[in-house]
Amino acid sequence: MREASEAAHRALVGHIEELSRAGIASCDPQGQLSRSTADAIVQVLVEALYDVLVADGRGQLSDDDRAYIREMTRRLTRDRLPKPSKRFSVSDRVVCLVGGERGWAAGTVQALDQDGMFPYVVKLDPPDARLVSVPTDTSEQA
Repeated sequence: MREASEAAHRALVGHIEELSRAGIASCDPQGQLSRSTADAIVQVLVEALYDVLVADGRGQLSDDDRAYIREMTRRLTRDRLPKPSKRFSVSDRVVCLVGGERGWAAGTVQALDQDGMFPYVVKLDPPDARLVSVPTDTSEQA
């Protein structure tokens, strides 16, 4: 009986590890994370989920558990990936593709990495004189 319990334990932990490693690989396709960092992410997820499953008396992962693994793996991996270097700093003068009749507009970088989504926030020069969130850092025309 104890062997069956240990085998179920190993299978459950193995499944959590497998899903975690697959999530890490999809979030880090270039393999920038070190093995020890990836192992630490997996360990965090195994410990968090296994304790909940045991407390709930469950021996299998639910769809919600799988969704939790996907989301937490994404967050933990993203937080540990090296941040790309920026071409510009706060107060640098830049030109942004704003579209419309104007096309390009000059401005000054006001902030970096806004909300973890935008590389730059730029205040455009008059006549627009508004803040714009820059979605990508590229020198190519869209």
